[in-house]
Amino acid sequence: MKKISFIEMLPYFMSIILSIILIITGVNYLKVKDDMKKLQAEYDELQTLYDECKTQNYSEDLDPCPICGASVKLFPINESFYICCENCNLRTDYFDSRKDLIDYWNKKHNEDC
Repeated sequence: MKKISFIEMLPYFMSIILSIILIITGVNYLKVKDDMKKLQAEYDELQTLYDECKTQNYSEDLDPCPICGASVKLFPINESFYICCENCNLRTDYFDSRKDLIDYWNKKHNEDC
């Protein structure tokens, strides 16, 4: 029986080690890929909600701009809101409450006029 040296067996060992690495990383890769799909789905859902929130007409209760008389829009950003004139870009500070912001804007507008 012929003796096989370590050097001659090295390609077989490397093949086995490579197979084991592929199996281990393949399982991890599939788990990461699955997690990424879940995160992408959550992101898409949040993006849809954000887009819907952005396109809602919040401006129906707002008085026009006290500076130029143009219409203004209320914008949500994170968990706050602000109002900005579409013409002269006059804008408010951030408010946590939509209702408080609208009340402030309309009250301030009536005081300035």
